[in-house]
Amino acid sequence: GTSNGGVFRSVNGGNSWEAINAGLPSKYIYVLIIDTNDDIYVGCLKGIYRSDNNGNSWQKVNSGVDWTQGISFARDSREFIYVGTSGLGVYRSAKSMFNNVFEQQGIVTSFILHKNYPNPFNPVTTIQYELPVRSHVNLTVHDILGRKMAVLVDDDQGPGARKVQWNATGVPSGIYFVRMIAGDFRQVQKVMVLK
Repeated sequence: GTSNGGVFRSVNGGNSWEAINAGLPSKYIYVLIIDTNDDIYVGCLKGIYRSDNNGNSWQKVNSGVDWTQGISFARDSREFIYVGTSGLGVYRSAKSMFNNVFEQQGIVTSFILHKNYPNPFNPVTTIQYELPVRSHVNLTVHDILGRKMAVLVDDDQGPGARKVQWNATGVPSGIYFVRMIAGDFRQVQKVMVLK
């Protein structure tokens, strides 16, 4: 990984190199790591990208982590990828589930559904929540009549702080409710789509 030419690959022990940047929006590579499945991860100016075909193509995978302050990668023997940031903490990808959604790591002591931001919004807002213990999380959006508009999360998740985005494209302006159910925990937050 280079700071002005992107990612290069050698198939002959370094005697010659070829650029493998198809799908990378930036050729300024901060960090590069190869996981135990031979997937390649790079952190560039535009986010975190993964290649599962030896660099022939790249896919953006930084859902849940603000890469603008990302500074380092690491991996462990359980196939988790960690991202260290400058001032925003450490994030972990549930790589073993192959979803590449990054979860912020840290000590969480209670269930919390934070207020979304921005609010009002058009068309995308971010919703943060915290889990002190492993729980099945159901995070849904409902209109004022109680009709389900979107399922944002429906999954078993370990403890930690997370964030998810709701894209309300195609949804009319108005007040909606984000409902979080995790074990015995129930909470609702009001959000406003303003177009």
